[in-house]
Amino acid sequence: MDNSPHPPVAAAPLLADAPARLTAGVVTAGPMAPAWQAQLIRETAGRVRELRLLISPAPAAARPAAARIFSALVRLMGRLTGLGDPCRPVVLGSLAGEYAVFTAVALNGDRPVFDAAATQGLDILIVLPDCAPPYVEPAELAELAESTGPALGYLAFETDPAWAALESAARFREVAPAGLLHIGPAGEKRLARSLAAAVDPLSPARTLQNVLAKAKLFPARFLAQYNALGTLPAPAPACPGPPLAGGFGLCVLALWLAKTAVRAAGFVLQGALTREQWFLAFGRDAGGLPSSLRGATPVYPTADWGSGGMADPFFLAHGGETFLFFEQIETASGKGVIAAARMTPEGCPSDVKIVLEQEFHLSYPFVFRHGGEIFMMPESAQAGRLDLYRAAAFPRRWEFFRTLLDGLYLVDGTLFEYNGRFWLFGAVRVEGGASHDELYLFSGPSPFGPFAAHPKNPVVSDVRRARPAGRIFMDNGRIIRPAQDCSLHYGRAVEFREIVVLTDTDYAETHAGRMTPAGIGGNLKTHAFERLGALWAADGLRRVPLTGGG
Repeated sequence: MDNSPHPPVAAAPLLADAPARLTAGVVTAGPMAPAWQAQLIRETAGRVRELRLLISPAPAAARPAAARIFSALVRLMGRLTGLGDPCRPVVLGSLAGEYAVFTAVALNGDRPVFDAAATQGLDILIVLPDCAPPYVEPAELAELAESTGPALGYLAFETDPAWAALESAARFREVAPAGLLHIGPAGEKRLARSLAAAVDPLSPARTLQNVLAKAKLFPARFLAQYNALGTLPAPAPACPGPPLAGGFGLCVLALWLAKTAVRAAGFVLQGALTREQWFLAFGRDAGGLPSSLRGATPVYPTADWGSGGMADPFFLAHGGETFLFFEQIETASGKGVIAAARMTPEGCPSDVKIVLEQEFHLSYPFVFRHGGEIFMMPESAQAGRLDLYRAAAFPRRWEFFRTLLDGLYLVDGTLFEYNGRFWLFGAVRVEGGASHDELYLFSGPSPFGPFAAHPKNPVVSDVRRARPAGRIFMDNGRIIRPAQDCSLHYGRAVEFREIVVLTDTDYAETHAGRMTPAGIGGNLKTHAFERLGALWAADGLRRVPLTGGG
């Protein structure tokens, strides 16, 4: 491999880059706001021609005592564990040097009234919540829009995302929802942006940080799409699942404490006796999408192959043989390297060798052909970039070719050629967020780029189907994108998504199937799927004794 310094590559923008079209106002509940809202204001400012702050003296809604205790406890946990406190108060007056700041001159009931200069010529008005339920109910916001007259209406969170994250964590929900409403000048409502985020079962502070890291980007994403397309975005998908209960008493707090203690004890005991070990599984069929690993043959790591684990299988046919590339996991460090093997006629890997290793973690060895050559695009998110390698002597020797994207944490990059363009899919971790929740899409004229961000980024915002799980393939005329379901825990299942719209301006996909870890004794997880003809591969996870390979 070539370890020469990488050439400089400009950081890839996650959102479509287009000139700002609108003038926006942001209504805040009081002269102080949580830190995540101050960051939201700055993110929004970069997507508009002019931004004004409209400060209302309305007090934040009161919460039950148990809710205040839980909120304080979670925020303390965040500070103690180094996550920080996204809800720490920030004085908005300090932003006066950056934006025009207006304070409400009166209240009409609980709705602020501003000088005409504050709202004159506004295209859109953004109403922010506090770290409590919004002080203005959605039904009343139409009146606010009529009184201030923004041409395109306003944006408001469907519910306070901070409290949605806290309640979802306290009640051990499958996902934490967040939504941004667009309400037109006539009062018509639609969901402009939505998110179903991962809930950390042991860390509500991490759940809170993850949700707010993405919620603070909602208005900027809406505006970036409007700037790129010149039209209002289509309604976002609603987050299915039970609605938030809205109540938070001492019983909820006590139950969370008890469940968390039991879960933490279980994790500690399990970790003291066993360790995780990823393995591969191989099957054959005549087509269709498997619903489980039933019938597949497991291949477990050995001392010769590195007993730490094997995951992320990819096939490539070459010279009349089938080759397998996968991530090999070092036992002690958990670091990933790329290994290759020949598949026997019986469908089992043989002659395994490490073929690519770096000082940082490598995984997801996406291999493909282009222009008569063979390339590999492994995940290198730990290095903050996406690199491409070329086969110098297939399959054993690889040399660095170029960096495709730089300055971002993109996992499981997946290329797909369609309608004369190359589409690059990948899950991106924004600062403070998880890497499972959102799928970003880029396109370029070749697999080497340059790549431009899709105007609808992120094109999927749901931890149950965002992160790529393998190569996109055709199945009975359908374009199938394997995706990971990482709700409840990493590697819960593989979701098969049918891509039904893929253009420079639009993207849509629907459910096509689901593959669970069932069918192999002791298997707990699966998060990758690959197919070549009738042969398919997946991965699984079992727990083995700390002192052995299982």
